[in-house]
Amino acid sequence: RRLNHRAAELLSKPFFVTVGTNAGAAKAHFEGLREAKPDIVGFALFDNFGSVPRDFPRGLAHHQWKRREIECYFATKSALLEFAKAQGRAVGGDLFGPLYTGDFEKLLDDIAASFRRIKRMSPWADEAKITDDFLDTVFAEFYQSIGLPMLTRKSAYHVLADHVTPEEIDGEVIEVLDAIVQTADRARPVS
Repeated sequence: RRLNHRAAELLSKPFFVTVGTNAGAAKAHFEGLREAKPDIVGFALFDNFGSVPRDFPRGLAHHQWKRREIECYFATKSALLEFAKAQGRAVGGDLFGPLYTGDFEKLLDDIAASFRRIKRMSPWADEAKITDDFLDTVFAEFYQSIGLPMLTRKSAYHVLADHVTPEEIDGEVIEVLDAIVQTADRARPVS
């Protein structure tokens, strides 16, 4: 949506199956669907968990992110700060947006500094597992500091994408969206 890309419409109501990092399960599921519809097409998208198996079935396009996980593409510092500002506005109106942003920026800087002190990978590194290693801690600390229950868990981290500016969106994301559109263009829906 942030890019006004044609894929946004296609992804508004996708048929998808979560297979985690199990490329074999994706292939097997697709093969099962192909039994019913031989000309079916699909797109499999994986976090970077190492090598992706070869030999995907005909019609199943696939991509593995170069970064560790998809959240690495939209959990930027500026997106997190915009998210905090939006949370402040939602809780207390326009007055609280900047207050939340200041507290959140200090929190981000403190946690990133603690990573450096203990010689852990930067949370902003491409190969970082930003969800488990960083965002879980950031959100737990943030909500505790403002006296609210944990409102943003891993299953909701996708909301950060709404706070990324189009200029911040990595070219790889656009390539994947283009590939999804190309796959959809090859689809032959059942009438």
